[in-house]
Amino acid sequence: MSDVEHSQAFVSSLCQSAKLAGILFSLIPFTFIILGIIGWWSQKKTAASDSLEATTSTSVEQVISAARIVQSFGIGDRLMAKLELESFRPLRRLGIARAVGKSLEQTATFFVIFVAYSLAFYAGSIVVAEGTEIGHVLTVSESRQQSSVEPCG
Repeated sequence: MSDVEHSQAFVSSLCQSAKLAGILFSLIPFTFIILGIIGWWSQKKTAASDSLEATTSTSVEQVISAARIVQSFGIGDRLMAKLELESFRPLRRLGIARAVGKSLEQTATFFVIFVAYSLAFYAGSIVVAEGTEIGHVLTVSESRQQSSVEPCG
């Protein structure tokens, strides 16, 4: 759907049933707030993970390049224990947090879609009970669904 078609869908919705269109389009700020908070949290964990990965990679690279020294002094076990404590455990936790963030983003997206459908049916039934034609309600509902599913451009 192009930008013009999105605009036409919005205008058509407002012309057919302004009350229902207003109710459904009020979900847009809600969506931005929910996804913005989850995205911020996910980005925060990703940045921490990337920083720790870089540090860990450098440490492991130094150990591998100095394998003879590590072997001659017998400090391999201590280095591995230190890497496990300072790097690998936190990396595992951050990896889990990143996965949780990605799954929350997906969950929030589907939650908003399901809320929009539920709200369209609920508010649509109220508008129909007030005397608006069912065709107008379906036009608004379908316009919103089309504009939320198909990308711009």
